[in-house]
Amino acid sequence: MNSKKNILIVDDSKVIQKLLFTILNKEPDFEIVGICSDPFEAKDYIANGNVDCVILDLEMPKMDGLTFLKKLMQTNPVKTIILSAAIDSNPTLAARLMDAGAHAVFSKPNGFQDSTFDQLKKSIRENSIANLTNENMSKNLKSPNHIILIAASTGGTEGVKKILGHLQLNDGVAVIVVQHMAAQFTKTFADSLNKQSEYLVKEIASGETIYGGMAYVAPGNFHTDVKFKNLNHYMFETNQNPHMHSVRPAADITFLNYPEFNAKNTTVIVLSGMGKDGAEGLAHLKKLGAETIAEAESTCVVFGMPKAAIQTGCVDHVLPIDDICLFLNNKLNKHKSAAA
Repeated sequence: MNSKKNILIVDDSKVIQKLLFTILNKEPDFEIVGICSDPFEAKDYIANGNVDCVILDLEMPKMDGLTFLKKLMQTNPVKTIILSAAIDSNPTLAARLMDAGAHAVFSKPNGFQDSTFDQLKKSIRENSIANLTNENMSKNLKSPNHIILIAASTGGTEGVKKILGHLQLNDGVAVIVVQHMAAQFTKTFADSLNKQSEYLVKEIASGETIYGGMAYVAPGNFHTDVKFKNLNHYMFETNQNPHMHSVRPAADITFLNYPEFNAKNTTVIVLSGMGKDGAEGLAHLKKLGAETIAEAESTCVVFGMPKAAIQTGCVDHVLPIDDICLFLNNKLNKHKSAAA
């Protein structure tokens, strides 16, 4: 992976152009690949595929920034950060820009010492799914050849963070996390994971296709099923069927309804949590050929779920969380080498 973020500045103000170049060019992991005064000039840079992030003004000649943003998300979706003086005077504008696909929205800075630059740098470094539609995502992503299923509850959030924070990107692998969590928190949890993972992490939306290089978090208050779609593609379906083990989402719902013929290309992990969710589903998938892991008691906040999984006699590996991370990277790097 290229360690530098290639940045394109699109702003007709010479002052802002110089300010952004001076501040951002000092960062060792940033490279300014172009400075444009209007969207028509910018589209040629973006079409060449050498841009990781666009910093975009709204008020420019030939085409306004919002129109350009919408066109960009339809044709060449790329992380786009809005930097505009119009944000302060229009309280609804930021929401409209985010809906259109902007990764972040900021007011224009006032000089070199403005704190906006710190927020801007952070946003540039964040991973982004750019609010892509499945149609746009399918241009760049492919169906996974291996899926990691993770069940987690009390104390499991830290384990999930460690796994996704250390998992080396493999575009043939997808990760599905069923974390017991209230509905109002699962999107925030997915967003926080996205900022620290090489994988693009998002909350699951019913009907969307599953892609490699992506990690998905089951939405709170919904069960999640993985369904075979067509031509080796899979999709999510969510529902509000009755709770299982007194929880919704329940990992056992996902595991027990998982496409049986794909079990051999699946790793099932049960992390810290109270109760027994995930144990029955893990045993079911193990019998179909999946590889199975339970978190060791030494790193669990609550050993209930891993203990229940181990008691089924269907767990291949009992590992502390750091060793789970190491195991996955070793296993998936081998898969990646074999597929190369």
